[in-house]
Amino acid sequence: MPESPTSNHELRPARTLLCGCALLICLFCVHARAAAQSPPTSGGDIFPLSTLWMVTLAPPAIDPAYDGDRAYVALKPVVEDEVQVQPASLVAVSLTDGSQVWKRALADVQSLAAGDSLVFACAGRVLQGLGASDGQSRWQLPLDAPLAAALVYQRGWLIAVTQDGKALGIRARTGEKAWQVQLPSPASGEPAVSGDALYLPLTDNRVMRLKLDTAAIAWDRKILSQPVTLLALDDIVFVGTRERWFYALAPEGGRVRWRVRVGAAVAGLPAAGRSAVSFLSLDNVFRALDRSGGTVIWRQLLVRRARYGPFPVGSLLLLSGSSTSIQAFSRDGGAPAGSFDAPHDLLGPVHVVQGLIDRDFLVIALTGEGELLAIRPKSLELEAFAISPRAALVAGFPRWRW
Repeated sequence: MPESPTSNHELRPARTLLCGCALLICLFCVHARAAAQSPPTSGGDIFPLSTLWMVTLAPPAIDPAYDGDRAYVALKPVVEDEVQVQPASLVAVSLTDGSQVWKRALADVQSLAAGDSLVFACAGRVLQGLGASDGQSRWQLPLDAPLAAALVYQRGWLIAVTQDGKALGIRARTGEKAWQVQLPSPASGEPAVSGDALYLPLTDNRVMRLKLDTAAIAWDRKILSQPVTLLALDDIVFVGTRERWFYALAPEGGRVRWRVRVGAAVAGLPAAGRSAVSFLSLDNVFRALDRSGGTVIWRQLLVRRARYGPFPVGSLLLLSGSSTSIQAFSRDGGAPAGSFDAPHDLLGPVHVVQGLIDRDFLVIALTGEGELLAIRPKSLELEAFAISPRAALVAGFPRWRW
C-alpha cells in the first residue's frame, strides 16, 4: 500500500520545531515572571518614574497620615475675597486611584495618625478617634495642653506627649487613658516604640525608656546634645541630635555603644539595614555608617537639600524635602540613582507603599499646594511577540515589571 503524503516520518521535524518554540515561550514566561517578582537591584530597574494618578485638594495644614491603602489629609479652609468658601476639613483618599473616600469638617488639626481601622486626630486640645471607613467620631479625649510632638500609633497603643511635659498611653480602640506620667522635661521629638518599649527624646538631653503598657521607667540616659529623632529596633536604638551627634544606644540599660560627630543637626528618621544605618544631616550630607561600630561606609554631598528620609525601596534609598525633588541613592555606595520632580514643593515626608498594585511599589507625595500624587516605576510593556493584553494574561506575561 502506498504511503500517505503526511506520514509520521515527514511530520517529525515539524513536531520538533513546534516543541522547541513552545519550550522557548515557556522559558521566556518563567523569566519574565521571575523578573516581575524580583526586587529592584539598581536605579535603572526603577527609573524613570511616572505619575500613576494625581488629585488636587485644598492646601494641607499638616503632614498626612497613612494606613494600608488610604491617605488622611487635614486641609486648610479655602478663602476667596476674604470670605471662607470651604471650612477646614479632613479627607480620606484611596491610594489605589486617588478617589475621595470621605470628607468631614474638622478645624485646628495639629497631628494625625492611623491604625486599627481608626484615624486619630488632635484638634485643638481634643484628641479623637474617627472611623477609617466613614470619618465618624468613635471617641474623644480632652488634653491639658497642646501636643509637643506628633502622635504615634503602635500595636493598639496611641502615644501622645504634651507641651506641659506629660506622656499619655491611650488604648487606641476605646480612647481609654491607660496611664499618664510627668516627664523630667518636655519631649524634643517624636516618641518611638519597639516591642514592649517606649522611647522618648527630651529637651534636657535625655533619652528615656518606659515600659509600654505601664509607663514604668526602665532607664534614662543623658547624652551630649538634645535628641531630635529616634529609630528604635530590637537590638539597637539610633539617636540623632540637634548639635551634631549621632548615637547608638543599647536597648537594655541605655549604654552608649558608639557616637559619631557629624557636620550639622540630624534630620529625618534614620534607616537601618543588617550592617549599616543611613541618615541625613542639615549640612546637606547623606551618609551611611557601620551599624556595629559607627565607622563611615560612604558619604554623599547632596546637590538638592533634603529633610526627610531615607526611605528604603529595594536597593535604593529615597530622600525628600521642602523642594519639588524626590532623590534616590544606592544603598551600597550612596551613588545617585535618579530623581523625580513633583509639580510644586513637597510637604512632609513621602510615603512608600509596597505591593498595592500588581507587586509594584508606590511613592505617595503631598505638595504644599494640595496635590496628592502616586508615583511608580514607568510601565514596561513586553513587546517581544506583540501579543494582545488578553493573550498576555492567558500566557502569564506581566503587564509591567519592577
